[in-house]
Amino acid sequence: MEYFSTGGSARRRYRRRAANRRFNQFKKIAIIWAGLFFLLAVFMVFGLRLEQTRVSAIEIIGAEDGFTTKITDVVGRQISGMYALVIPKNSILFYPKENIESSIKTHYPVFKTVSLKIENFKKLVVSVTKREPYALWCQDRDDITASSSVVLADCYLIDETGYIFDIAPQEKDNTFIIINGPLRESVSRNSQIGGRFPITHILALQNIRERFSLAGIEIEGFSVLSNGDYSLTTQSGVNILWTADTNARNLYETLYATLKTDNLKERLDNGLIEYIDLRFKNKVFYK
Repeated sequence: MEYFSTGGSARRRYRRRAANRRFNQFKKIAIIWAGLFFLLAVFMVFGLRLEQTRVSAIEIIGAEDGFTTKITDVVGRQISGMYALVIPKNSILFYPKENIESSIKTHYPVFKTVSLKIENFKKLVVSVTKREPYALWCQDRDDITASSSVVLADCYLIDETGYIFDIAPQEKDNTFIIINGPLRESVSRNSQIGGRFPITHILALQNIRERFSLAGIEIEGFSVLSNGDYSLTTQSGVNILWTADTNARNLYETLYATLKTDNLKERLDNGLIEYIDLRFKNKVFYK
């Protein structure tokens, strides 16, 4: 007589049924969660479309009247429309903050900083600060001096970082140093706004200007020569030349010692000499 055991197949059927039950339970839970997520998304989109959750006013702080309308227009264009035809761009939660900041700076480089915030759940406040002019950069105009009364064609305002941000006013301001030299970044042939004068040259000018003022020497012009050397023009019209690798302190000490000879300081102040050349080691040439 033969005997057959059915225990193995019964256990397999039991395991399959248990697995099917777990799968069905998991599927039900997944469907429930998917439904809840869908309902949440629907309510969120509905809530974001309510007027109460959208920007209804724009306030500009720190800009002059002429710029207030212009900035408002830029912001208005950035917050119009929808994301993926679903979420409004003027939502107080999802408005394009970085795009707005970048767009304002691109359209109006005169502004150094732009910050945004939402007030009272409805008003978008845009705060801007203008760049302060440090000097004038003039394109191919090494003939311009601070004592001249020429119209400043091809001249631009630059800040303390060397950033060119606006066209120079046509009436020249004697408080600005005239800078000449190649730009590190140039934007276009028609306009140099957005370009940069190398910060290394700006720092060199700042160091020299500070030290020379101690000796009563005021600077009206600063140039980077084609060979990389520096040249400045005093208010009395005297040119002083030195190499870019010269330490500002050493340059000042050398010039200070030189001015003690042959009444050079008095002659410099009265514009009675043409130039002082400090580019040669242990030698100073003047005419």
